[in-house]
Amino acid sequence: MEQTCDLSGDLQAVAEVIGRQPALYLVSQCKRYQVKGRCGRGQIMLLIPKNTNIDLNHHLVRVLGYPLAQKLVNYFAGELLRFYVDDLVIRARNVGIRAMYRQGYKQSQLAEIFNLTTRTISYVTAG
Repeated sequence: MEQTCDLSGDLQAVAEVIGRQPALYLVSQCKRYQVKGRCGRGQIMLLIPKNTNIDLNHHLVRVLGYPLAQKLVNYFAGELLRFYVDDLVIRARNVGIRAMYRQGYKQSQLAEIFNLTTRTISYVTAG
């Protein structure tokens, strides 16, 4: 199993179930919520459905694929997971963006894949 000791909280638990890279990718694809009275990049909340038979249009399936989504549902059914976006998550996302850019993906494609603006992708690929 991949190393997960540098991750914390629910992110570490998810990474132990589905793997480090899929967990980081999942977090990068979820909507952030700014928490009142807390500065920083925000919080991500993800409700894992109770129903163990998720359909192919579910957000988890679209992001992770059916086998990993099913693993998550089997392990965390009905739980509300909280992820705090920190520099580790952002750095891992940016490494993935740069690698895909070097492989020939266009900035517009990366913006769609990572749910970011082309301006943000432009900034990441320049650095």
